[in-house]
Amino acid sequence: MESYSTSQLKYETGGPKNIDLLIDLNEVMDELNGLNFKFAREIEREIIEGDYHTGLGSVVQIAGVKK
Repeated sequence: MESYSTSQLKYETGGPKNIDLLIDLNEVMDELNGLNFKFAREIEREIIEGDYHTGLGSVVQIAGVKK
């Protein structure tokens, strides 16, 4: 899974402007506590998804499998 993180609000590279529509890594990990995480991280990366979604952004990336 990849989604814009709550830290995305400081960037002008797309994503929701409402913090309630962004995710926090720790909250999502708590909600998905039935998984063995291969990785779970919040990173800054280049976003290249069109005219209004280009530049540095903050995302949460998670990959996991059922226990």
